[in-house]
Amino acid sequence: MSSEVKNFLVKGYMRVKGEWKFFTFKSKSLNEKMLLEKLYTELGGRNKLKRVDIKVEEIRILPEGEGIER
Repeated sequence: MSSEVKNFLVKGYMRVKGEWKFFTFKSKSLNEKMLLEKLYTELGGRNKLKRVDIKVEEIRILPEGEGIER
């Protein structure tokens, strides 16, 4: 089991006021499971969404040079 932090990019759709809107989400995480928890927490908290209102289409690991600016 690897404990290396990776940069991820998530693409998907979220339902805001009955309309599906595209989103991208970049974050650092140890694995996809932790990444999804962070995504649901941040998008849900910011936009008052439930998990069923967030549909993930793609998750990919970003190359080393494409970091997360924070």
